[in-house]
Order: sequence, then C-alpha cells, then structure tokens
Amino acid sequence: MSPFGGPPRRGFDTSPDRLAELSRFFHGGSGTVEVVQSYAADSMVVLAMILRMRASVGTVPEQDWTLRVTQLYRRDGSLWRLAHRHADPLVGKLGLEQAAALARG
Repeated sequence: MSPFGGPPRRGFDTSPDRLAELSRFFHGGSGTVEVVQSYAADSMVVLAMILRMRASVGTVPEQDWTLRVTQLYRRDGSLWRLAHRHADPLVGKLGLEQAAALARG
C-alpha cells in the first residue's frame, strides 16, 4: 500500500520504469535502524523497529522522516520473504486532537 493512502495493490512493481520513478521521488539522505523488539519462529520472523532517516521526498527538501516500522518475514524454502510491512511517522507523541485530525484525513 502506498504510504500516501489510496487503494491497496498486491505485490510490488519491480519494473525498471517503476524503480526509476521511485528513485526520483525518494532521493538522498541517510538513516539508521533501531530494532526495538523481535520474534522468531521456524517459519516466521517479526521485527519492530525505529527507522531514523533524513531524506528528500518528492518536492519536500531534506528533512527528518523517522518511522515506526513493523516487518513480518515468512520462510519460503531456503529464502525469507517479506510478507507484511507497516510504517508510520508517529514516533513522537500526539495529542487527542492531532490523532483525531489524522483519522479524519
């Protein structure tokens, strides 16, 4: 699903045109990953992380883009495949009014 909303789509478009479009939209910057919690089983791994990034996105100049990220991986033979990813920018605390405004869109 797009980080900017809209209908979900199945899979990820890895075509050269789509990857080139993404590299123009998300560019520059740096980042670090902090693993907050992890869970592992025979066929599944879950990671809860804080992704601290500074980058330019679209026409927005470089800024902080810190995200809370949860990723679930599943075993597929000898490979691990990303089965689910959720990320949101809600690392800082929000008040009720801010949360309500986000929910309203």
